[in-house]
Amino acid sequence: MRAPDDQFAKTISTGTGLVAFDLQAPAKNLYPFVTPPIRNVIPRVGGGTGTATNWRQVTALIGSGFDAMGWVPEGQRSGQMSYATATKSVTFVTIGEEDAVTYEAISAGRNFEDVQARMTFRLLQKMMLKEEMAILAGNASLQLGTPATPVLSASGSGALLPATTYYVKVVALTLEGYQNSTLATGVATTKTITGADGKTYTLSGGSSNISAEASQTVTSGQTLFASVTAIAGAVAYAWYVGTATNGETLQAMTTINSAAFSTALTGGQQAQTAVTADNSANPNYAVDGLLTTAAKSGSNAYVNVMATAPPAPARP
Repeated sequence: MRAPDDQFAKTISTGTGLVAFDLQAPAKNLYPFVTPPIRNVIPRVGGGTGTATNWRQVTALIGSGFDAMGWVPEGQRSGQMSYATATKSVTFVTIGEEDAVTYEAISAGRNFEDVQARMTFRLLQKMMLKEEMAILAGNASLQLGTPATPVLSASGSGALLPATTYYVKVVALTLEGYQNSTLATGVATTKTITGADGKTYTLSGGSSNISAEASQTVTSGQTLFASVTAIAGAVAYAWYVGTATNGETLQAMTTINSAAFSTALTGGQQAQTAVTADNSANPNYAVDGLLTTAAKSGSNAYVNVMATAPPAPARP
């Protein structure tokens, strides 16, 4: 007996997988990219001769007589002012980022996107972001050293921190270090990079050495408070907390020089043993950025390194 026509029509459905694939082209660039403002306003200066750029600068205008007084008697002339000058130089450094595409990928991407062109575009974007960070936060000479021993206290009520003795250490972070570090991955110390040429080099991640240990007994309901003397050049602090001496793990990162702990510690975090040296600067590869230059002693810039606000939330 012959089956109805609609029965044959239903034999093949979309469930068989014999369907086209609706792929929107090209790939959508759903990553954050803010046109770097500092990079875009600082002019490019020609030159590039030799291994360094050199300049003369006037560092002060020195008035005659008393520097802050300009009084002159009637009918007379003032003494002549003078200048303080200095010769400066900065060695040229290299910044870079790399990408690559195979011939097979170029062919396979036809009718989807121009793989080479969009690779170049994304590479340029990433290079601009790295250039912005270099201009602002590059660090060749500002060593954060070792923070002072944290100052601890416990007070309050209603907190959920289990009652016991807590041990705390702290690590200071430069802006580069703060960008390179998270609670999930830990504080950035050093990283060995294998270049596209197969050669390797090691970069410091932007973190100070770890401080000495402090301890504080916390009773039921109390909050543990920690603070440390602020360090010029540090924009954040990583707090290692534990319930056994030298057993601290990374529990918080704050953008001020204090932290508060009111809930149980998080397990599985980076151990304090990961930080063994001052890795705040890259003297062999970097130059000092604007923020670093301002934070250095003798810059004549006013930098407020003391914090008075409540602790910032931990960085995710």
